[in-house]
Amino acid sequence: MKTNPDQLWKRLLQDAAPPAVSEATEEEVSRIVAHLRWQPAGITLPSWEEALWPLLLRFALPGAALILICASLLPTPEAPVKGDSVDDLIAALLPPP
Repeated sequence: MKTNPDQLWKRLLQDAAPPAVSEATEEEVSRIVAHLRWQPAGITLPSWEEALWPLLLRFALPGAALILICASLLPTPEAPVKGDSVDDLIAALLPPP
């Protein structure tokens, strides 16, 4: 028995079509929703590195750059007076009479 092309096309379309989806009952919907609820056990907490990088980039690095800029604007310190005794150090700090 030879099939005609129309029957072959109809069969091909029927096989390729997705199966008919029936309407879900309330019980099936509630079962699916119960699986979709938020579950804290499934959440992975960030590691210390992941938590600290934003803080470092936001506060620590700009703060360090600001301290370096302020330090570069300060005058250079004077060399301390060298003395053999405490009396020599005190005499070097006092203005001459």
